[in-house]
Amino acid sequence: MNTRLVKDGLAIARTFGLRHAFRRFRDLRAIEREERRRNILYTGLKPKGPVIKNILGSKMCLNMNDYGIHRDLFLDEIREPVATRHVMDILTGNDVVLEIGANIGYYALIEARLAKKVYAAEPNPRNFADLKVNIEMNGYDNIELFELAFGDTSGPALMNVAPRSNWHSFYPLSEAVGTVTVSMETVDNFLAGREQPTFARMDVEGYELCVVQGMQRTLRNLERLFIEIHAQIMRLKETRELLDILCAAQFYPEKIVKYDKPGFSRVLPNDYIDEVYRGDKGVYEVFFRRGDA
Repeated sequence: MNTRLVKDGLAIARTFGLRHAFRRFRDLRAIEREERRRNILYTGLKPKGPVIKNILGSKMCLNMNDYGIHRDLFLDEIREPVATRHVMDILTGNDVVLEIGANIGYYALIEARLAKKVYAAEPNPRNFADLKVNIEMNGYDNIELFELAFGDTSGPALMNVAPRSNWHSFYPLSEAVGTVTVSMETVDNFLAGREQPTFARMDVEGYELCVVQGMQRTLRNLERLFIEIHAQIMRLKETRELLDILCAAQFYPEKIVKYDKPGFSRVLPNDYIDEVYRGDKGVYEVFFRRGDA
């Protein structure tokens, strides 16, 4: 059994009690079984070579050798269904969007159909190539693409490459298959002289705190922020510092989703962010909005 999961489980049991820890263990086992089922299904169904599919109104070229986001979109034609619907509900034609970790363009394509402008940044070279193909294939002219990582510093940075295209990270990965040097910039420096975003989405596999530390001027102009918080990757003090920065900038949750997968999505009350602050583990899709708590 994964030693980190055991360590996290013990910490959760001490903080939240055995019932909470058992429920988390049960959920993780169910997701693990579902992952095995989906991999078997995908292996049997997937054709050779790339496949072009219509995903929520946009064409996407999917790599059939990938068992991450490409697999999920091939099987489900949607990803993170609750978060996806919320993005579609809140974006307007007046919004300027910053995509931090755009991957192959799933959210960027949705945003391009709804918003005024999208800045889409993705540091991994293979993902960026796929992102460019997907944007060009749909003919959107309101997206600007950048092969770039965001963080708390400027310059070259070493990224760990994962076997699944949506798991690459600046955090150490036990399953890493290599590394790649990418360009990094702070969000504040990147946006100097550009139209300021009203909405930002961030999926950076545990690097959330460093990104937010480099965008504190930008936070003053944002209206909404959608972060995938990887509380199972970050140390607790990092999770708390991230939430403290957002609270100081007057960002408060308007929707929290855990296990946002088809059949598993769980919408939590907005005050569940306090439990994340206390040390609950997992991946949380959290929409923050500027305003009163």
